[in-house]
Amino acid sequence: MLKNLIPRLSLGLTFLLLCSVCFSQKTYTGNVTDSKTGAPVAGSTITVRGTTTGTQSDNEGNFSILVPDNKTRVTVSSVGYEPQDIVVTGQSNLSVGLKSTLSTLNEVVVTGYSAQRKKDITGSVSVVSAKELIANPGSNVESLLQGKAAGVTVGTSGVPGAGASIRIRGFTTFNQNEPLYVVDGARVGSISDLNPNDIESLQVLKDGSSAAAYGAAAANGVIIITTKKGKGKARVNYDAYYGTQSLTKKFDLLNTAEYGQYLLKLQQGIPGQTATTFNLGQYNGGQTSTATPVIPEYILAGTASGVQAGDPLAADSLYKLDLNDVNGEGTYLIHRANKTGTDWLKEITKKAPMQSHNVSISGGNEGSNYLFGLGYYNQDGIIKFTGYKRYSVRANTNFTIKDKIRVGENLQLSYIDNRGFNNQDESNAISFAYREQ
Repeated sequence: MLKNLIPRLSLGLTFLLLCSVCFSQKTYTGNVTDSKTGAPVAGSTITVRGTTTGTQSDNEGNFSILVPDNKTRVTVSSVGYEPQDIVVTGQSNLSVGLKSTLSTLNEVVVTGYSAQRKKDITGSVSVVSAKELIANPGSNVESLLQGKAAGVTVGTSGVPGAGASIRIRGFTTFNQNEPLYVVDGARVGSISDLNPNDIESLQVLKDGSSAAAYGAAAANGVIIITTKKGKGKARVNYDAYYGTQSLTKKFDLLNTAEYGQYLLKLQQGIPGQTATTFNLGQYNGGQTSTATPVIPEYILAGTASGVQAGDPLAADSLYKLDLNDVNGEGTYLIHRANKTGTDWLKEITKKAPMQSHNVSISGGNEGSNYLFGLGYYNQDGIIKFTGYKRYSVRANTNFTIKDKIRVGENLQLSYIDNRGFNNQDESNAISFAYREQ
């Protein structure tokens, strides 16, 4: 009889355990809505933290889910909303309000002579915020725009203060390819003198539909800039940075001896050249030789000849100092040869400090606002005796009088000291530096 009792007891214990599992869960119902609009969020996912149990809300945002007693957290999530954790302790009905993550679509974008929400725009528009624009130091807005907007190509020479070539649709014509610039609603010819710290936002209108308000002038795209306005309580803001620039990658240039070896190899590589017809110019006194190039003691000006000490052409009686005789007419001019050579690229470059200081006073309310700012920017060029310095003043005010009259201004004054140079041709300092021996 004991043998028959043991299976019955095991079966009974198993049944009790199953029943205890069934009764250790609780059903929760609830509703998921948009926290801002109150609209139901259909298809949201509701899961019990730490388990695989889950469900989805219906078209009205309603849901029902079983939660074990040993679990106290439920996660509610949906595409376009921030996930939210709910603590379930005692209540049987859950009301969940999800916060939208699509707030950037409601960002106001200036297009043409109006402002629209970003999600309402059907044309191609890129928006660059002020924080993103000035993330890297730079002298002007054009160069700072490089790499910040998709489909916008910016080319610059790298010279401090130099303007940039901006192409929104590539080279569309044989003439002018620059976009149209609009600053605070006014068309301007260039934005290179604008203080980047004065900018609130920058929009690039790329296609015809978004730039249609400007007509034919927008054939190459439009760049719209809105400068900062005062808002809220009166505040003083100061922004500054300091840094240095240097030339890190330099050419490995030939010295005097290496250049002579180069000339010898060059002569040896000419087809049909014999071993007795090498002409190494100033090396070996301009004579033909098969020996290692010999660096001369003196160089004859205006010729390709070099002479050694003791040569009759190096006699003192043949030379005179005549500052007006720059071409050596009627007499020889001689100077001592540079046997070691000079790295002229190193000689014309230096470490270049750069600094920026901006201070502003701003404030405003519904009826009026103001912003006054001073800016100072100074960047030395890596090439000696070059640099860019800018002093700027900004005044943006807006005052409403008796709810019908509004007066104000958007004003910028700049004083620029630009000590630049042209590095886009073969006659610039850099080109001459690596060609000199």
